Amino acid sequence: MGGDDLNRFEFYSYYKEEHLQHYYDYALKNPQLQTSDVIWQVNAGLYRPFYEGIEEIKDTSVFPLLVNKYKKLPSHFIPSTLTYFPNSTYQACQNTVEAFLQLQEDARVAGCHLSVVSAYRTFDYQENLYHDYLKKDSMQAVDTYSARAGHSEHQTGYAIDICETDHESDKFEGTKESNWINNHAHEYGFIIRYQKGLSHLTGYRYEPWHITFVGKRVARLMHYYQIGTLEEFMTKFIEPYNQ
Repeated sequence: MGGDDLNRFEFYSYYKEEHLQHYYDYALKNPQLQTSDVIWQVNAGLYRPFYEGIEEIKDTSVFPLLVNKYKKLPSHFIPSTLTYFPNSTYQACQNTVEAFLQLQEDARVAGCHLSVVSAYRTFDYQENLYHDYLKKDSMQAVDTYSARAGHSEHQTGYAIDICETDHESDKFEGTKESNWINNHAHEYGFIIRYQKGLSHLTGYRYEPWHITFVGKRVARLMHYYQIGTLEEFMTKFIEPYNQ
């Protein structure tokens, strides 16, 4: 382990000295990765198995709010600005509802019809949902499509599951609505949270129907730089400047 080899990590603003050995080990296991990818993935916790070394989020007021298999919301957390979608039993944070309604209207003008099929979920709701899935599938399988309680983005109030009007979200891929979302969601502050080919980073299979409100600035930057996960954006562009 030569010092010159390890020093290459220090050139990045999101380098963390305490992770130096992890960078080295992760790079050896993943020789195909660029140095920058080694650093952000280690910082995001990906050198560990999913759901290992979990941290409970202390400041739930930060935005965007990163929740994943390493970062968990408190069981008592409820967003403070929950608002109902018009003529619906679904709720989300007020900024999320407002942004989606504009997106929905512009999509309609373009000939695409979108409906909300899931939004805010309580900790208890997610816990029951996850255990219902366990009655049908193994834990290994369920973990690829359902979050454990506290680890669901739906509890943040910023996540929405959408579909074509009167259709199911698991049939959303390949529709004109899905294509429109791919091309325009970032203009309204949304990202497709679990993208195709990135399950090794997010822990979830591709979900073209799951969109998350991160604000226009972040969504547009992610689109411009072609950043596929919120983990990468937060690790590179937010966390280094909040310490």
